[in-house]
Amino acid sequence: MSITYFNLSQLKQLALDSALRYRSEYTPVDADTAYNYAISRCGYENPANTDTDYYLKQYWLIENMKLWFYYNIHDRYLLKFDVADLKLSQATKNIKAAIDVAESAFAKAKEDVKTAYIFVDAEEVFAGTVVGTGLTDDVVGQDYREE
Repeated sequence: MSITYFNLSQLKQLALDSALRYRSEYTPVDADTAYNYAISRCGYENPANTDTDYYLKQYWLIENMKLWFYYNIHDRYLLKFDVADLKLSQATKNIKAAIDVAESAFAKAKEDVKTAYIFVDAEEVFAGTVVGTGLTDDVVGQDYREE
């Protein structure tokens, strides 16, 4: 059984479709913002379909995009919140619970041996590594290797 690969527009549409179940006013611009949020948290962009673990990377991109939508909905409810409004109070609690579940799942995935490697920040790991050019020049710029 083959795992479906999603190109960037399909990936954004999946997250947008998920969010439209909760609020009907989201647009593709919101999906772009959610994608930017997800890549900043995950540390990678939508992988190529030749990547051996693209399905894991795409899964966490989608989950973090949905998390952005959860935060957005939560913030909107907080702006409308009135102490006497029990319905909004319950909705806010439910969204906060969904956010907490998503955040803990992401934190667990970053620590889990099976998935932690996809979140490795290459700049953080290799920033101190200097790869030389193989040239050995003296003070005046002359190559002093023996030929």
